[in-house]
Amino acid sequence: MPKRKVLKADYEPLESEPKSKRLKKTPRTPKTISKLKAEADKYFSIATRYRFANDDGTAECVTCGVRKPVKQLQCGHFMSRRFSSTRFEERNTAPQCVACNMFRSGEQYKFSLFIEDYYGKGTAEELRSIAQRTHKFTREELEGIISDSKEQIKFFERV
Repeated sequence: MPKRKVLKADYEPLESEPKSKRLKKTPRTPKTISKLKAEADKYFSIATRYRFANDDGTAECVTCGVRKPVKQLQCGHFMSRRFSSTRFEERNTAPQCVACNMFRSGEQYKFSLFIEDYYGKGTAEELRSIAQRTHKFTREELEGIISDSKEQIKFFERV
């Protein structure tokens, strides 16, 4: 039977061995921008759904009006997430049911009516204008969005 190669993970230094023979922990590499963006999307989505939720943990789809538990809804975007400038803009997001967000492509017209009613006339056009600007997220911005979203989630879960 061939000898099995000893891996670093198999090696546990003995207390009696000199420190030079012990394995050193390698520093953790920072998350990539795309991984941070995915994490920011996750927490921002949860925070958005909680922002619109009632005390009973349900929220209403802004385009069709169906009321469901927060976990059964999605974070809909008036201007698509592909537009970086409005991706994490709170006025651009609201809870939507899966049917409206996925199968009906976000119901953008109905979403714009909601935005105009909720935030005031001209908001939808302002978001369209902002979406046309280019924006490249920095690590610090994404970490800030993640941190802020986590704080919002904690606040809403306590209430």
